[in-house]
Parts: sequence; structure tokens; C-alpha cells
Amino acid sequence: MKIINFCIKKSYVIGIFLTFFACGAAESQDLKPYIIEAKALTFESNYYTPEFAFDGDYLTRWSSLWKDNQWIIGRFYAPCKIEEISIKWEAAYAKDYVVETSMDQKDWTELVHRTAFTGGTDTISLSTPVEASYLRIRCVKRETEWGNSIFEIDVKGIPGGSKPEKSLIGFEAAPSPWDAGCREIRDKLVRQASSDPKTSSEMSDDEFLELVSRRAFDFFWYETNPENGLTLDQAENFRSSERMKIASVANTGFALTAYAIGAKRGWVTKTEAVERVKTTLKFYLSEKMKHEKGFYYHFLNIFSGEREEGTELSSIDSALFLCGVITVQEAFKDDPEIIKLADEIINRVNWKWMLNGHPYLVSHGVKDGKFLNARWGSTTEGILCYIIGLGASNNPLPTSSWDAFDRHLDEYSGYELVTEYAAQSIFRFQYPCLWYDFRNKHDKFCDYFENGIEATLAMRQYCISNADKYPKSYGPLMWGLGAANGPEDKYLIYGFPPGTPEAPVDGTVVIYGIAGSISFVPELAVSALRYIYDNHHESWGKYGFTDSINPTLGSVTQRVVGLDEGTILIAIENFRSGYVWDLFMSHPVIQRTTKAIQWTTRPNPYFKNGPINLTGIWKFKKGEEDFSGIGINDSDWTNLFAPDRWENQEMSLSKFDGTAWYRRTFELTSEQLAAWKRGKVVLHIGAIDEEDEAYVNGVKVGETKGENTWRQERIYNIPFNILKAGKNLIAIKVTDKEKFGGIWRRPLRIGPYIEADWQPKKNKVFLFHALNRAVLPKNV
Repeated sequence: MKIINFCIKKSYVIGIFLTFFACGAAESQDLKPYIIEAKALTFESNYYTPEFAFDGDYLTRWSSLWKDNQWIIGRFYAPCKIEEISIKWEAAYAKDYVVETSMDQKDWTELVHRTAFTGGTDTISLSTPVEASYLRIRCVKRETEWGNSIFEIDVKGIPGGSKPEKSLIGFEAAPSPWDAGCREIRDKLVRQASSDPKTSSEMSDDEFLELVSRRAFDFFWYETNPENGLTLDQAENFRSSERMKIASVANTGFALTAYAIGAKRGWVTKTEAVERVKTTLKFYLSEKMKHEKGFYYHFLNIFSGEREEGTELSSIDSALFLCGVITVQEAFKDDPEIIKLADEIINRVNWKWMLNGHPYLVSHGVKDGKFLNARWGSTTEGILCYIIGLGASNNPLPTSSWDAFDRHLDEYSGYELVTEYAAQSIFRFQYPCLWYDFRNKHDKFCDYFENGIEATLAMRQYCISNADKYPKSYGPLMWGLGAANGPEDKYLIYGFPPGTPEAPVDGTVVIYGIAGSISFVPELAVSALRYIYDNHHESWGKYGFTDSINPTLGSVTQRVVGLDEGTILIAIENFRSGYVWDLFMSHPVIQRTTKAIQWTTRPNPYFKNGPINLTGIWKFKKGEEDFSGIGINDSDWTNLFAPDRWENQEMSLSKFDGTAWYRRTFELTSEQLAAWKRGKVVLHIGAIDEEDEAYVNGVKVGETKGENTWRQERIYNIPFNILKAGKNLIAIKVTDKEKFGGIWRRPLRIGPYIEADWQPKKNKVFLFHALNRAVLPKNV
């Protein structure tokens, strides 16, 4: 008997299929008991793995990460003849997806391609059964901002053999005790963030920074697996989400540093921090953590420590981990077990091996048994590898390797910096300065801390220069860029000139780009962070500031990235106390590095009774009249920050060319006055755009006239007899004829003369630097 079924379903109908009932003919049945394995390109957490799409439970589900181009595959015990497929989508569905089958996972046959799916259940009936060992749903494009999520995939047809002993029916999640136990805590963190003050107006700067850094610390405390010390690469910031599974070796280094900070600040007890540190170090020394010559793989499974597929052996991520090991070894040096564990990890690294016979270190290490071609050959975050490798007690880098990498000098809008050749990303300047204290020291090429300041100012200037294109996004208080998750959680490296190719720019503000530069430009960074907190509070979640916002597109990234949370936390701590710098610089490995580099050092320019830093708010007024005198009332003048171009400060000044006055007072004690009397006293200004006249207590002390003086350093001698104990006045008349204007370049101070020798040494910076290269034999 032949029965024709016209398969009218609630959703889509492919065609008509025939079912023959004849003697000996196999009957169609549920094929899910024959599916023995499921896998997916990604899954959001252990609660949303691909097995849940084939478990027979319509309340569980598979959910991918929040990305397009995802897939899920089910494997049959033996080849089956598929007659019908029914996909029950969750609210986060794919509007464009393909259903495919394969016998070998190499050649795939397309059964149907939906390009305008509107959600719900999609039942696909095949007019001719298709034999397959694998069934794949390939999600091309999401409909929502979330991932691709399927409650259940039902399959009917004719099985290819007897039922297997075990299938995915009744599959249960097996989260770790940590994973299950932290749900309540994560709910608490969401509520906590919601109750944080909506503005920073009632907080001092230090109270505000305490809040920002404490929330960043929470990421490392709650997104680290306490059973092994592995730290998640990314996490949700605005909802109580279950765990993702990818951990980052670099994030473990940030986490270890965070534990030292947390114990110091009283956010956790020292006992809790020490326990977490020991767990981490022991796991990294266990057989579960695969390494090669002491170097670790970039991404790992957060539960098992297994290498994520396609992940490379990474020198920089291993170096970031080692920075954390070095930090906690100093922070908890009264604990013999931590000393022993840390020594074993540090001493087994073979830095010479990572050179592979070349002057430059391999950057992202080894993949599939082969060294990659990418190397740390220019001024980037890779400096950290040399900082640790030079001081290693076993298999250290040769001293000459510090001089080997290129120092490429370039500039943007008057800001000169030693850089790599591509467009700049601020994390390359921030990372080395998070641990190593580069302040007041330079090698034969440049001062790397001051180089970070120049890079930050160039980044800020680039954002402000793009304010016409993105007025909702960029401005004097909205200027962070960097590698980050941007709109739709797409990872991009947002950068700034100089360099080619140019980095993308779309109105995205990367918040760690600001916070991570707080030691470089504290006044600018704190004011910008306060502005974002107050005016874009939608960026504030359970771990503080989210990765990025784009006011132009109305986008707020839903996640935080561990690298960026660590940058925020450590930079703020160093600005507040210098604690991480002090720990790191005290370690024997780093002391050997410091000795090997042979820095030229100079005293802090702001020593006791030394120069007075004039960076900050000045009174500002446009006009040609004489405002040099002491008795002038400037209380109603505009407040303007200097050093900075006046176009960057006020919209009313964005097109202003002409003459204006800057005024501010400074206090001198009798002790300072006596100390200044013993030497040369100057008003020292890095540069003014363009002409100026300078007055102290109404007396003219210097002037600079003529074209092309906008880069020229001003050093005006101050007659000692015009100074007095108490309040003194500085007034500067500035005339700008075109484009930028104002007191714009560091230093900005008055007092005993201190040479500003931080600028890159142009005669010693080359496009390709080959001084004292250390060419090693291969296979060291």
C-alpha cells in the first residue's frame, strides 16, 4: 500500500515525500537515540553546550557566543537515512542559516538555506531520504544581539543499525562546584553595580578610583576558577551569566597581580589571597598545564587546562603570566611555599630557545611544532619579554638583545613617539609600564614612560580631531582607543596615527585606553573617567566600566575583557600608591635586568623644594589688552587645562585664531624660596603655539616671536628678586595665527632648572636599528 503524505507543517515545507509500507520495509523513527556526539564552534558556558540540543529536553538548549558564522554538529552512531529535521529555536535565533549533511565532515551537502527566517520552529521534510553520518546547522547571521540558540533538534528517519548503548538523551551538565556556587554571587554583583552611585559628584578622586579599581578586581576574584587558578578571557558585565570556558594565560598574570592588590587594599584577606596564589602556581606546575621550555599556550579550557584548538605557544602571554608570578613572589615573600613554587616556574623558562637563532624573540611562539615568523622586533608590549628574559637566572637573553629591536621614531600632530610601524594601539605602550617602573630613566634611545605619555596625548588628539565626524563620541573627555570588543561585540584594534595601515575609527571609545593611561596623564584621565561615569552610566556594570561604548551608534559592549580589566586595576594602583612598581622592581630577576640595561637615571623633577608643576587649570581669556598685572580680577575667566591646545578645551575655541591670555598663581614657602635662591630659576614650557610673552608677578621674563616657533621649547630665566614667599602670579600672552594654539607641550613648571631629557634621541633612533645585535646559533 502506498500512502502519499503532503507534510503540511506549521513552518516551512520543502516538498512531498513518499512513505512505502511494504513487506520488510523499515519504518521512520526518532533518530536522536542514535546521535552519540555533538560539538559546536563555540558555546556560551557549560550550561549551554551542544549536547543540550540533542538531549530530548525542550527546556535545555545550546547557545553560541555572541557572534555570527557559528555551527553545531550532531554525529550518528552509524549512517542513517534522514527524512525530517525539526529545529526549535530559542528567542536568539539565526535569520540566515544552512542545514547540511555529510558522511565524513569534509564534503557537505546543503539541504536547505534559510535567508529570512523569523523564528520559532522550522520543520524540514525531505522528499527523498538523505543518508548521512553528520548533521550540521550552520548559522550565518544572527537576528538578535545575542548568540545562536537552539532548544532542540529533532531528527526522523531510518537508522543505520542497532541503537548504541549510550546517546545524548538525558544529557546533564556537569558544572564544577565553583561554577554552580557562584551564581548567587554573580546575582549579587549585578545588584551591587545597580546600587553604585549614578554620578561621581559626591566622591573625591581617590574614592572614585577606589570604586573603579575594586570593581575591576572583582572580575579576577569571581571569574577565576578557584580550583585551578585559571582566569576567564572575557565575561558578561550586565547580567548574571553562566561561565564561558576559554581562559587566558595572560589573564592569570593579571589575576595574580590583582590578588596582591586586593590583599593590600583589604578587599580580600591575605589568607584568601595566598590560598588562591598557591592553587594557581601549583596548577601551572602540574602535568595538566602543557608547556614548552616554560612557555604556555595562549588560550585554555578553564576547567581542564587543556589547550584550545588552534592556540599557539605565546611568548607575550607567558611573559604577562610571569609578571604576575614575580609580583606575588615579592608580595608574599614571607611564605616559603610561594617562593619555591614561583622559583620553579620562573627558572624553567628558556628565553634563548624563543630567539630561535634570531636577534628578536618570537612573538606568538610555536604552532603545530613550528616557530612562527612574527617577532618582537619593534617597540611594543613585547618589551616585557625582554624585561623578564634579560634578568633570568637560567638561559637568559643576551644583554645586547635590548639594543637589537627597532626604535622607529614618528610623530602625530607634534607628539613624537618611538613606535612600531603599523597604526598605534595604546596597550602596546601601557603593558610594559604596568609592572616595570620606567619613570625618570632612559636608555640610549628614549624614556619609555614619557613615550607612553606622548602616545596617550597623540591618541587623545586623534580622537578630538575626529570629533567633527563623530560628535557624540569624541571630544576632550571622550578619547580612549585600543584593542577591544566594539559594536556587536566584534573585536577590533582601534588605534591612532602614526603608522600604516590606518586603524579603524567608527566612534568607539575604549575605556581602558583612558584608565590604563592614568599614570601617564592623571588629570586628563581622571576627568575623562568621571565624565563617562556621569554621562554614560550605561557603561557601568558588575565589573565596572565595560570594554567600550559607541555613543554614535548607541552601542554598549556587553562584555569585559580580562586584559583590559587588569590594565585598569594595575594602572590605578600604581597611580595611587606605586605598589605594583615597588614589588616588581624589588625582584632579583628585574634587578638584574635593570643592571643589564644600564639606564641613565635622573631625579624626580618634583623633589622637595624643587620645581612646581604648573600642569592643571589656568584662567583663560581672549583679547589683546594687557592682562599681565597682579591686580587684575580673573575670577570670571574661562577655566582651561594646560598643557593642551585651546581648541581641544572649548567648542567656542575650536576655530579660534588670535591672541589670548593664560593666568594662574602658585604658592612659595620661605623654605622653597631659600632653596631656589641657591641656583638658576626658570619658567620651563615645552612648547607654545605659537608666539608668547611671559610675565611673573607683572615682570616680563621672556618672549618668543616669529613663524614656526610652535615646537620651540621655552626656558625663561626668573630674576630671583621678583619672587616672594606666599602667592605669586604667572601670566602668559599667546598669539596663534592658524590651526592649533595655546600652551600645549610638556613640561610646564617653574623653579630650579631640570633638563627635559626625555625626548627620543633622534641621532640614535633608526628605521632599522642593528646596534650590537646578538646573533645566536640556531637550536639553542
